[in-house]
Amino acid sequence: MTDSPPSSTWLYILKQQEMETLQPMQVRRVNIPTHRTNTIQQFINNNSEDNNNSDNCWLEIDPPELPDKLRNIKPKSIRTIIASNRNNNGDGISNSNISKKRSLEDNAASATTNNNAKKQKLLLVNKWKDSIDNIISKLSNQQERGNGANVNNTSKVENIVEIIQEAASQSISQKNMKSICKMLQVHFGENDVEILNFFISLSDKIGGTNYNTIVNTIMYPRAISLKRTASRSFMNAINEIHKNGSRALLTGIMIPLITINIKNDNTNREGSLHMNSRSPQIELLTRILKITTPSTALLFLSASLTEVDQQKHNKKMLPWNEFTFPLLKTLLSKPFDLNNDSNSNMCKKLIDKIEKHSKEFSKSLKFVSVINALIVKHKEVAKVYKISLERALANTNTFLSKTSLKLLNKL
Repeated sequence: MTDSPPSSTWLYILKQQEMETLQPMQVRRVNIPTHRTNTIQQFINNNSEDNNNSDNCWLEIDPPELPDKLRNIKPKSIRTIIASNRNNNGDGISNSNISKKRSLEDNAASATTNNNAKKQKLLLVNKWKDSIDNIISKLSNQQERGNGANVNNTSKVENIVEIIQEAASQSISQKNMKSICKMLQVHFGENDVEILNFFISLSDKIGGTNYNTIVNTIMYPRAISLKRTASRSFMNAINEIHKNGSRALLTGIMIPLITINIKNDNTNREGSLHMNSRSPQIELLTRILKITTPSTALLFLSASLTEVDQQKHNKKMLPWNEFTFPLLKTLLSKPFDLNNDSNSNMCKKLIDKIEKHSKEFSKSLKFVSVINALIVKHKEVAKVYKISLERALANTNTFLSKTSLKLLNKL
């Protein structure tokens, strides 16, 4: 047999083998290269002893047609083959694993950054607390000696306000802001003059949620602890708060005062004591309502009529009794627009509550005065619910009942 260059059939077989090697092991195990096996078998048959065409066997064998699934396969680079083999053998890291690893690294870096930021803010909070503590100590020492000048006290209060203003500018959490204000609340105690000076100095330098937190942390404990009528200084502080943020007055003092915790019988009895007696707290709320805007009064009425799931939240809102009726009368005497379509649900709650309690307080002049205030100040609402109000007044028996019924019939 003479030496001759490989035929096209042999080159095709070599090419097929190379292309199969480039395929992943999983593909090679599934797709058995039967076409190459058949070609070689044909070659062997042509070179058997019965045939004398051995010299021409390479030329006579026609290469089989290339399968469709192998037509568009492009040769892979050595680097790609190695990476693919490593991934298939489990020795390397797949792209998904790489992305997961990068994601974990990014999350870890982000968590580290957040932890560092929290540590920095915590250091700042402690620094502010230490500064306020030093100022409070100086104020206490001056008060004990009795020789502290008002000018010095004012400057120290202004220093405290500057610290709180700086804390608010750093966007600290409400928990940290509350812990800072708690120090002031403990220091002020029942000293309403210092409370007034603080809110005068604070003015409108801080707003939003931070201001609400300050009012609630400092003013509410003082309001709930009142044993007698609120002092003039305390009411002036209320006026200062109202000028700078009526919303803070509503959410920081008014609504918390009518929210009763009912965790257990003892807590219920003690916690609701200021709403079940002729208390300074009810008097305070009545005085506050006289200075609030109609919009604030309307929000307060809405909050007082809110139905709370007592099993979930362990609380209830403003109770209706002989001691809270004067407060309700003052509230309904405010000139807010109760007949607005957006307030229809609130009106229905109010009328239902009046009709529900009419038999219980049938001889209560204070209860009938609440109905009378509704008829006189909110005639349009009284017209809409005329039948329900007539039923409620029919259940009562006071001299004001007949007068109110006559006013209702004239509408």
